[in-house]
Amino acid sequence: ALAGTRELTLRGGSGPSGDAPADAGRLTFPVLDELPPGASAVFVADVEAASAGLARLTATVGADFLSQPLRDEQTVRVAGE
Repeated sequence: ALAGTRELTLRGGSGPSGDAPADAGRLTFPVLDELPPGASAVFVADVEAASAGLARLTATVGADFLSQPLRDEQTVRVAGE
């Protein structure tokens, strides 16, 4: 799942297992059934700058073998006009 803040509006996304429509400020990508060793998967988020300021994008990844989901947060500055 990917979540943003009021400075960035999530419009939708796509990944190897299908599209992720925006819902209440979040993108939830369909489950990726398998990722072989050495392989990679690319997930793309379509975002729109909504207002100036510091914005955060938070990604959460879960898997059956994880006791807790992995979480990463990145900050980006949305410039004003």
